[in-house]
Amino acid sequence: MRKTNRHISFLLAVSMLLPMAVSCSESSENSGDTEAPLLGIETENTPEVEETTDDRLSEGLEIKNFEGTTFYIYGCPPNDGGDWHVHDMIAEDINGEVLNDSIFERNLFLEETYHFSIALEETLGNVQQEIGNFIASGDQTYNVYGTHADTAMNLAKEGYTYDLESLPYLDFAQSYWSPSLVQPLTIEGRLFTASGDISVVPKEGIRAFYFNKGLQDQYHLESPYELVREGTWTMDKMFDMMEIATSDLNGDGKMDLSDTYGYMSG
Repeated sequence: MRKTNRHISFLLAVSMLLPMAVSCSESSENSGDTEAPLLGIETENTPEVEETTDDRLSEGLEIKNFEGTTFYIYGCPPNDGGDWHVHDMIAEDINGEVLNDSIFERNLFLEETYHFSIALEETLGNVQQEIGNFIASGDQTYNVYGTHADTAMNLAKEGYTYDLESLPYLDFAQSYWSPSLVQPLTIEGRLFTASGDISVVPKEGIRAFYFNKGLQDQYHLESPYELVREGTWTMDKMFDMMEIATSDLNGDGKMDLSDTYGYMSG
């Protein structure tokens, strides 16, 4: 396990970490001496509230002085290629690279504004199992888990996660939350994981589809362009075309590199 503790700042109103983020509930009382989760839920020690007109913050968002409280995040690990972990939370210093410097300046502004810090831990283990163990044992060390969508939804099915819509200061109607993700991730009015401008990872993971116009002409397939314009391009339509275009060219009864495939991914 690789543990990284950094004192950085983080926007409380955007208290999620991506590629996908999930805020987990407590299943029992904390057995250790760790601080209570900083989820914006009122406690006996309510932070001091300040007025603000800073245009970098959403209208109506309160400025709270958390007096050095630490916000703990458990980060998802890199994948086999090493590029699918959350890498846009911490910047050591200004180095002239746009993303790096934006992260550094964001963190500095928020550190000075909210007076709290973040401790980030990243693991190379089984994230879902580890998070499940934390919650089941009542370990409330971490406020937010940054993980993949499938892991987040599996945790939701186990009843381990908060409905993010029920938490204060999280307004998913704001443009910095991705509308294209919020709507499909909402299940019966409840939202257990979300993503948005807090991370660039979802944008890095965008996939593009290409189609072979030669095969389209050869098999007299409809134009995907026209189907999209008409609003009739569906997964079923795509699968039908893929099946038509798949061919055992050498007739040996098996599909190998000598044959044509209706779909390939790389």
